[in-house]
Amino acid sequence: MTTYTGLPTLSLLPLTNVEFNLVKELEITIPRRGNYFEIAPEIFREADGDFDILENDLMYMPSFTKVLLACGKYPQLNPNQLFTPATFEFKDDEVIVTGSILEIIKIIK
Repeated sequence: MTTYTGLPTLSLLPLTNVEFNLVKELEITIPRRGNYFEIAPEIFREADGDFDILENDLMYMPSFTKVLLACGKYPQLNPNQLFTPATFEFKDDEVIVTGSILEIIKIIK
C-alpha cells in the first residue's frame, strides 16, 4: 500500500448513519475554465497549465478542488466538519456549486 499526502477530492463516507448539525448552506461560484497560474501565481506554476472543469461532458474533480483553492473559495472547515455539494450548475464561463457545511456529532454504528 502506498501512502500519499494531500487533499483528497470529492469523497464518499462509509455506509453508516451519522448524527450531524447543518452549520450553513453555501453557494460557491468559480471560473469554469482558465489558467491555474493566472488565478493564483502564489500557489501554481506556469507549467500547471490550463483547466476546464467540464470538458467533453466529463467533470474532472481534481481540477474542481484546485480551482476552489486557487480562487480562495475552498470552504473554511473545522476538523469535524465537511462540505456536501448538492448541485453543480455549469454555465459558459462559471460553475455554481450549492451545498451545505455539516458538523459531524457522532457516528452511529
